[in-house]
Amino acid sequence: MDLMDMSLYDYMQTRSRPFSEARVRKMLYQIVLGLEHLHQNDIFHRDVKPENILVKFHDGIVGRREALQLADFGSAARITNRPPFAIYIATRWYRAPECMLSLGHYGPKMDVWAVGCCFYEMLTLKPLFQGENELEMLDAIHTLLGSPSGQVLERFKPLNVNNLKFPNRRGIELRLHLPLLNAIGIDLMKRMLVYCPERRISAKNLVKHVYFEDIMKRKKLSKFSLSHQSIQYVGDEAGSTVRQASQAKNNLKQYQKVPGSSVSSVASYQTNNTFHILSVEEQKRINKKKERMWNMNPASMEKQKHPYRTARKQMKLVDGKWSIWS
Repeated sequence: MDLMDMSLYDYMQTRSRPFSEARVRKMLYQIVLGLEHLHQNDIFHRDVKPENILVKFHDGIVGRREALQLADFGSAARITNRPPFAIYIATRWYRAPECMLSLGHYGPKMDVWAVGCCFYEMLTLKPLFQGENELEMLDAIHTLLGSPSGQVLERFKPLNVNNLKFPNRRGIELRLHLPLLNAIGIDLMKRMLVYCPERRISAKNLVKHVYFEDIMKRKKLSKFSLSHQSIQYVGDEAGSTVRQASQAKNNLKQYQKVPGSSVSSVASYQTNNTFHILSVEEQKRINKKKERMWNMNPASMEKQKHPYRTARKQMKLVDGKWSIWS
């Protein structure tokens, strides 16, 4: 694995206030992508928590960006293996209800529950459920989500030899804990923190949730990353179709009235199905920028190829030796 900077837990410990929702959404999306990749490859983690999520920082144009990875696969298991699995698994604060109510009869949905707990913790810097033992953990879960119905408990009774009876809890609306969170984000967290694992959202559907729609659609080209793969020049190129030529012609007619524009310029290009006309001033500015950054001025490049020519003109043979002639 790549060498990372710190764990998500350590990163949160350095914060004096919670992350913004936009940053949490980007970090959560990376965690969800990693989880979906594991589940698609017949593996579930079984110990997802902030300590097992690693962070690496990159300095971007706008600011610092975080790259997140799932780590510590010592507790991982194959999904195709038949239960029962190990009874005592996962860290207590991120353990799903089925891990505590059944004797090893759980599945990959327990990872989704743990990611939901991490989602809340990134927004608040506080763990969602805290308990010294499993009974306290279940009571904390019931306080937030409400006590499970008899129908739900009937699903767990064949998998547990103990008598399943819990105090009656009405539950608290999640919006009261996260008043500033987007309504779609509240919906996502509710789908991840469903008590019954059969009704809990899967990692495959989690990636496709509308909460991440903006991130999936954000594929804009950076002005510093334009390349010949992403630019299609409008001109007499081999391979340009008639449709593209007619569309370019119509766009040219539309923009011919632009003052100072160079219609026949090679620098006019088509990117992202949008036709661009560069003015003469814009072309000069781009050329000057290329000269400054990449030394693409033909005159200066030719001068660099033959640096000795200028020196030879200033030398003269004096007393059998070459010396500088001033």
